Amino acid sequence: MADNWEANNLSWENNIADEFSTAYWDNQNGSQSIDQDDPEFIDASNLTLSQRNFKLSSDSPAIDAGSNTYSNYPNNDYSENSRENNRPDIGAYEFGGEAWTAGVDWEPKFYSTSWKINGISSDWFDPANWSSASVPTSDVNVIIAAGAAYYPVISSELAEAKNITINNSASLIINSGNELKVSGKLVNRGVIIVNSNSELTIH
Repeated sequence: MADNWEANNLSWENNIADEFSTAYWDNQNGSQSIDQDDPEFIDASNLTLSQRNFKLSSDSPAIDAGSNTYSNYPNNDYSENSRENNRPDIGAYEFGGEAWTAGVDWEPKFYSTSWKINGISSDWFDPANWSSASVPTSDVNVIIAAGAAYYPVISSELAEAKNITINNSASLIINSGNELKVSGKLVNRGVIIVNSNSELTIH
């Protein structure tokens, strides 16, 4: 928080309010909060925003400073580290926990994908042939459009999708001995070839 702003009749718990002037802060109630001390973050002022670190340093006054009487506070911190001790730390991160870093342990989930018209092969199971760069699963909607250099062929394993739309002049082939399961709807405006000893299941 910064100086030179005014607020009245505020109440807060288990929070950090650093660097403010009480002259503009009337009728405040900061139960189990830090309102004047430096919270001693590891690196809160790095000029590179992505390098700022709001984890608590070992001498932070926020460690074990939260209330353990409030029944609805989260059991885990922002990084899913447990707050289950005598008193939780104040702040987003429990001291000593590992900070979550974008891109390290998280992958996006796409719920819609299209067969690429410039794909590299007809292999349904090659991620490079899909706009999402991932093979469809049972909760993903699929669109197969016209104009592709290759059209999908299911030649191994079990293929799955939620809804499939095959547009005019597009096609889909299920080779012998393989299966496609559609958990939603199949809209076919093009061509589907289901070879002998293969299965197409629509729920």
